[in-house]
Amino acid sequence: MPSTRSIEVLDTAADLFHAAAEEFVGVARAAIGAQGRFTVALSGGSTPKALYSLLATNYADFVWNRIFLFFGDERHVPPTDPESNYTSFACPLRIPMPPPLPRTTKLSSADSLKSNPANSRALT
Repeated sequence: MPSTRSIEVLDTAADLFHAAAEEFVGVARAAIGAQGRFTVALSGGSTPKALYSLLATNYADFVWNRIFLFFGDERHVPPTDPESNYTSFACPLRIPMPPPLPRTTKLSSADSLKSNPANSRALT
């Protein structure tokens, strides 16, 4: 069955982030329902910070422990550095979670799932 595509024009950046959060959570719920988990690559930079903050605020009770997070353009800085994309997502997402923590993988340009077995194990 072909998917239906549409373009939605929103009035404000806040409207865009709310729609993006709803879409993210809807797709995540569908994937978790079908496969037991949701695997997603996140973008860094300043643009998605508002979305990440909105997800942390409005969806704090979401099943974050069923999500595998990858950071597609991570900077070459430690995760605690303010410039880290990992930090820009993890800080707004101050959700109290007992272990297991949400599954996150920070890959540097020298890493890959093939060259670093620890990253492969993170997906199981």
